[in-house]
Amino acid sequence: MQAPNLASDRDASLGEIDRLRSLVQSIEPLQVQHKKLIAEMIVVRLFIIIENLISRTCKKILCEAVYLDGTIPLRLVIATSMSNAQHLMASHQRTRDRALRWGNSRDIRQNISHTIDPKDPIVDVVSTYASFVTDIRYVRNHIAHRNPNTQANFRKVVRSYYGGLKRGTTPGLLLLTTATRPVPLVISYLTFARALVQDLLRA
Repeated sequence: MQAPNLASDRDASLGEIDRLRSLVQSIEPLQVQHKKLIAEMIVVRLFIIIENLISRTCKKILCEAVYLDGTIPLRLVIATSMSNAQHLMASHQRTRDRALRWGNSRDIRQNISHTIDPKDPIVDVVSTYASFVTDIRYVRNHIAHRNPNTQANFRKVVRSYYGGLKRGTTPGLLLLTTATRPVPLVISYLTFARALVQDLLRA
């Protein structure tokens, strides 16, 4: 099997993030309720992009992909296909198969703990962006589920942003506010996501 290339993942992910950023800029003339709804949809989509990119990158690394700057990943095993890579991460040196989840730094590191060397650059990147991925997951989960558990985690993001709770703050309102920063939080998320793509793939 020819080793997969990470360039297509970089291009696809950055392209989607840039389209989401353009969408944010295009909603300015809309009424606030519509802007909030679209901002929430953007974050839901952005979280999917991040999860999919991390998952595919780890699989491709096991299939002998090389980072975009030429760095050779520190693999502990080699996969024969993307599905085999998925299987290895779930089962290699485990007493029972692991359900692979990609929206949490701790889960990601555990997913690859037996297949990618802990000294590989991807482990540092996942740790560096841990708080960003956690925040965006908390916001996304509250948008999707809106239950007491997701609200408790969403309030952590609100406290982090405002320095305390602010009554009436919804995900859409938080994403669009510029109360403490010069740009809306949704733009900051898109900027961080773009940097994550480049650092993850060593682009």
